[in-house]
Amino acid sequence: MVKHQPLQYYEPQLCLSCLTGIYGCRWKRYQRSHDDTTPWERLWFLLLTFTFGLTLTWLYFWWEVHNDYDEFNWYLYNRMGYWSDWSVPILVTTATAFTYIAGLLVLALCHVAVGQQMNLHWLHKVGLMVILAFTVVAMSAVAQLWEDEWEVLLISLQGTAPFLHMGALAAVTALSWIVAGQFARAERSCEYNWLNVHAA
Repeated sequence: MVKHQPLQYYEPQLCLSCLTGIYGCRWKRYQRSHDDTTPWERLWFLLLTFTFGLTLTWLYFWWEVHNDYDEFNWYLYNRMGYWSDWSVPILVTTATAFTYIAGLLVLALCHVAVGQQMNLHWLHKVGLMVILAFTVVAMSAVAQLWEDEWEVLLISLQGTAPFLHMGALAAVTALSWIVAGQFARAERSCEYNWLNVHAA
């Protein structure tokens, strides 16, 4: 009588599937990897972090100058010849771009936390570059055409500094768990390699 081995059963990992699927379009289990992230993908992560900071600054700036939206609209009216409220589309576009970039950054940090290899999908890379280019062009244009408004941003930062400090402290505390986990994972990997070398 022949005994058959039971088929190997994998527990469905819905959260991990969504994490790797949304970030890198790797929905299948065999597409995931615990290998180290490639240097190229680390560069994309740094670019993502930089774009997050830039879009956050631009969103904060555009939110703070809401008292001067009419001045901005008048300036565009004198240049283009027709009146339109440009402040709302710019604010909505900036908030949407920031939300998208923040979501990608959270997914990337979750990849780091669970030890999955980061592999940003090419559509996200294109979106990231478009948002970065748009933000740089918009900030450069405002810096040249509306230079006085940057002083409003500095004054506002002085007023909101305590709240920003508390937010930054909470963010660094949350990130410290991820960093500590990476150090522990690297230490376990080194110990495992050291034991394998000496066992051989």
